Amino acid sequence: PPAAQAILYPPALHVIHAGKVIYGGRVLKQNGCWGEDVLIKARHLRNRSLARAITYVEAYFITRDGIFGLAEGFEEIRDRLKRTAVSIAFRRYVTLVARAARVVDTVKDMSMMPRNVDTEVLSEVETPASVPLNADRSWAWMLPTNPAMALKEAFTRPKPIKSSTRTASGTSGTHSQSSNTDLLRAEVAKAGSSISQGREKLLAASISRLRAVPFEDPLSA
Repeated sequence: PPAAQAILYPPALHVIHAGKVIYGGRVLKQNGCWGEDVLIKARHLRNRSLARAITYVEAYFITRDGIFGLAEGFEEIRDRLKRTAVSIAFRRYVTLVARAARVVDTVKDMSMMPRNVDTEVLSEVETPASVPLNADRSWAWMLPTNPAMALKEAFTRPKPIKSSTRTASGTSGTHSQSSNTDLLRAEVAKAGSSISQGREKLLAASISRLRAVPFEDPLSA
């Protein structure tokens, strides 16, 4: 592809023959490669970053089926491919769990902030809009239908609670400021307790879901 163009090929192992590519914050030159995680059968553990050409690029690529097809009949090569696939999958799995825990911890730290949720929190989690239409979406269970709205509703400052009362003269009035403040504090404390419990449930559910994903033999068809 020409310079500054995204390299939109099917998932494959790419080896640069000529030119320069930027991928995942790294500059790759001749004989550099990317896409080695194509060995992993679990697509949700693959890196979905796009490679972009810095200069005119010529690259060779081979798909997962092609790699294992070439290794057919060579037991030693198949074993090395399997060990590599397991190693990559394990690292990606640990990273995914750590990312989920980091997002949950960030939400916890923001729980008592008297403002709406910072958009930086949302950037830690991929949203369907940020992923190409042809990308694998097996990870979609990790997100609410509308994550931005869900977080904003959870952490927007509570509205003051007003309550009518009847005075001795029969006129309508409101509770004193101190009474209203006490009610507000009670609501905030209740919300904080719910957030703390929700954090633990979210983290536990995330890890349980990740563990439930079957790790199939990387060499299986």
